[in-house]
Amino acid sequence: MSPHTEHPEFTGMPTPTDWVAFVDESGDHSLDSVDANFPVFALSMCLCRWDQYLYEVVPNFKYLKLRYFGHDNAVLHEADLVKVKGIIKDLGPERRKALLQDLTSLIQTSQFRLIGVVINKRLLKSKYTSPTNPYALAIEFALERATRFLDQQAEVPSQLTIIAESRGKREDAELRTAFQGVVSISRNISRRIQLRLVFVEKHMNSEGLQLADLTARPIAQSVLRPMQPNRTYEVLKIKYLSDAAGNYQGIGLKVFP
Repeated sequence: MSPHTEHPEFTGMPTPTDWVAFVDESGDHSLDSVDANFPVFALSMCLCRWDQYLYEVVPNFKYLKLRYFGHDNAVLHEADLVKVKGIIKDLGPERRKALLQDLTSLIQTSQFRLIGVVINKRLLKSKYTSPTNPYALAIEFALERATRFLDQQAEVPSQLTIIAESRGKREDAELRTAFQGVVSISRNISRRIQLRLVFVEKHMNSEGLQLADLTARPIAQSVLRPMQPNRTYEVLKIKYLSDAAGNYQGIGLKVFP
């Protein structure tokens, strides 16, 4: 199955200097019931320029997979790393430790910028009579920041492609609705950047989506349990969009409400 694109105005292929955003989440976005142990919904958006993604991020991921698994078809999931499941369980303890260290180094050296959005669902429900769906809120906050950042580049890209993992008809429809609702808001920030949404099946083994997957839960944990050691997050802090002084709170990291 080929990737499915949602954008009525998309007119051409991206150039090497255009950007791509890979999106993944941690936690569920339902407000019907809130898990007391994980009452947040977190969204990670990893922004890459197409040329840096194709010639740096992808080859580095493939090399790491070949080194540890003997092939580049391995799909890396943060949950499998934490719970030692899937392909990770076949590695011995020392190999798993080395893999985690190399993944941390890969994230540190990869050319991407990070936007993290964390929605506290309990506070959202208590503060608003009719709260907006956390997924829609997170996409809105992330796209606002992404388009503002790209509009300030010396070479403003003509388009931003947002790539998300296909979750099924209902979930994709919810994200599509949230995306379409936000596009008009983003255009008020930048009228020069076309936005398009692409759904990708999990089996297509997107390195960008795996990068987003590896960063989403550490972002959530940094807000939910700020005093808990979080090695990955220490690396992620330098990837956030930030101001000239390096401050990322409210810029690369948005916590709401």
